[in-house]
Amino acid sequence: MRPDDAKRLHDDPNLLDAMQLLRERYHRDFENADADYDIGLKKIRLKFDIIRDFYSELQKVLNDEAIKASVTKVK
Repeated sequence: MRPDDAKRLHDDPNLLDAMQLLRERYHRDFENADADYDIGLKKIRLKFDIIRDFYSELQKVLNDEAIKASVTKVK
């Protein structure tokens, strides 16, 4: 992924709102899930993990670009 695309996605308010709505939905699903339903709880956990991993990947691209830019300035 190109750094400018990662920055655009990372800073997109509509995407942030959509992800927040998903987090809230998954939180409700978790609260209402039967504690004995292991498969359902694992699915909810995976959904949270996907959102976290998505933002982690965006942040990784941005951090890598920042490191490259700082190394370039030092040279």
